[in-house]
Amino acid sequence: MCGVGVDVIKPTARRCRATAALLIATLLALAATPAPASQPGEDGANVHPAFGPADRAAQHGPALIPLRDEAMLSLPDAHMFIPRPEADALMRLFRNEFGRPFVGLVFGVNGYVVVEYHDSGHVEESEARSWDPAVMLAGIRARTEADNSMRRRFGRSDIEATSWLKAPAYNAKAKTLAWSVRLSDAVGVDESAVALGRTGYVELKVVSDLSGAEAHTPRVAALIKGVQFNHGRRYADFDPVRDPKATFGLAAVVAGETELAPVEARSFARVYDAQGESPPVRATPIGTRFVVRAPVVEHEREGRTLWIDLHRADIALVADMPAVPDPEDLVELVETAERDGLSATVRYELADGALTQSGRPIAMLRSIEHDGVSVAGMEGPLRFPFAHPDRPTRTVELALGRGIAYLELQRLEPAIRLLSQALAGDALSEPARILALRSRGEAQQHLVEDRRNDPTVESDRTLLAAIKDFRAWQALEPASLDPLDKEADILQSLGAYDEALDIYRRLRDQQQDKWFWPSIKIAATYRLMGDHMRALGTLDELERRPRGWDGAAYRYHRGWTLVRLGRYADAEATFTVGLEAQPDFGWAHVGRACARSAQGKLVDALADLEHAVADLELPDGIGNTPRQQRDLEQTRSVAKMLRGVVANPPEVPPKEPCRLFLEALDRPRARSPELTKLQTPAT
Repeated sequence: MCGVGVDVIKPTARRCRATAALLIATLLALAATPAPASQPGEDGANVHPAFGPADRAAQHGPALIPLRDEAMLSLPDAHMFIPRPEADALMRLFRNEFGRPFVGLVFGVNGYVVVEYHDSGHVEESEARSWDPAVMLAGIRARTEADNSMRRRFGRSDIEATSWLKAPAYNAKAKTLAWSVRLSDAVGVDESAVALGRTGYVELKVVSDLSGAEAHTPRVAALIKGVQFNHGRRYADFDPVRDPKATFGLAAVVAGETELAPVEARSFARVYDAQGESPPVRATPIGTRFVVRAPVVEHEREGRTLWIDLHRADIALVADMPAVPDPEDLVELVETAERDGLSATVRYELADGALTQSGRPIAMLRSIEHDGVSVAGMEGPLRFPFAHPDRPTRTVELALGRGIAYLELQRLEPAIRLLSQALAGDALSEPARILALRSRGEAQQHLVEDRRNDPTVESDRTLLAAIKDFRAWQALEPASLDPLDKEADILQSLGAYDEALDIYRRLRDQQQDKWFWPSIKIAATYRLMGDHMRALGTLDELERRPRGWDGAAYRYHRGWTLVRLGRYADAEATFTVGLEAQPDFGWAHVGRACARSAQGKLVDALADLEHAVADLELPDGIGNTPRQQRDLEQTRSVAKMLRGVVANPPEVPPKEPCRLFLEALDRPRARSPELTKLQTPAT
């Protein structure tokens, strides 16, 4: 079935088949997949597995495609747009590098166009009047040569930028820029077009052979002309006082030199002295205690900088590539961890006061460990000055960075204190203020959840304070539904199950591409209410979705629901399927141990609990948070009990270990009287 977005004109069946055939043909040609003897049918025979999700996610023209809440792309007829994450699979299939700016792919009659949005800050246009195309071409050649080592890693040949096919031309009225470069004979032409916005720019890129360039040039020109920035986000809306400015101009956009070259310096202080900036930036003394153990969802390489995004990405992990001993080994380890579905242990050190353009604190990557293999990151300070610590905001940025780092450590009371310090006054930029409000709300929420005590007036008031922070975040970012999701989670914790269910249903129905977690939370709320059949029915509805539901998280929640219903054999089978996708999901091992012990499979249950203990333990030298330590001790305690059951079966009923975990996982409560003070309804 063709994928159709909310604001997309639904294609006819004939157009569906035509664009599907186009994508199949493109996949076969560009991915170097041997062509089948006959045309593949609609069942997808002989087509690479990346095609199915891409086809279902495709949005077909004519349509307006949102680009990161910044702009809209007018997609012409006979074209289709593949968004992330489905487009990521295609980029990997085509063996193309992509990074944080990547938005998706546009497919047409003659191949595909890469669509990116760069959150760079405002790019000054004045140098277009005096730039030297020869100097810009020399920059492209140097950048291309520097990237050849990574290109070889992906099994691709070196390329060379030879000359301009079309020198850079800037349209000052439309705020657009276009150029194309001849590449090595075996490659062809690299063509790009850019549209400037208030604090960033949209870039379209395509590589074709020389004959294909004649077809691509008008198409790229038409696409860039169809990029319209949203109200308030146009180039003319720039506020020189409040808005961030890019550290480069238009010539650097053309040359791909949108990151400053490393400065030979021993510390951030030397870097900022060289750039005329002060005061110096130091690393926080807490150092390698900042550790995350979570599935790595993606690695991204931009120029000479390696970014690592984790499951939780409030801190931007970054390494200066020249300072990483073995960057290709490090990238390979991240890819291996992602492919294996196992967790990686990441050590990093916060760079005090250094923020990205979007307001996230930056941390320096020190090392990554996975499956017994450790690869060193950078040593010493980060040599790219990503942030500009202006004097008035230095203190609050430092408090914001440390507050989020303490939140990562689950040291919640100092996190709340530091984030409150950052939020005092109006020195934070709007993106940083949103991050601080969200983080303080989460810290207050976790502070109550971690105690796992019976509700008190004090704990309920702390949760109401978190709702206040989430609503302040909503006021700053009214288009986002995330604050509403956070509020629903707290309403659930306060026993306001009906209100939480109402919000979760609205979130599920309003987000056609993000229905999974609201559905999971609806099922979890029904479990808390004791309505396990409705919880299972909600999960059954997910199975009727065409894609995106069948992972470890779904199997985990379905498994516990089946345990609650006493369907232990079905629960065991469900947990087993989930663990095949993520073998080190400790709580899924706990769930399967529960289901197995209830069936009398005590030896197998004990093996699961011992596996869970190993998964929940952190590497040597890394301390557990109080919550992690409590979970670990409880798992060890139940494992010890189960060893006694295995040694002396009549001693403890087989269902006893399961009961102990269920009491810890699902803790229903009465509705909080403090909710009467929550006057403003959620919207």
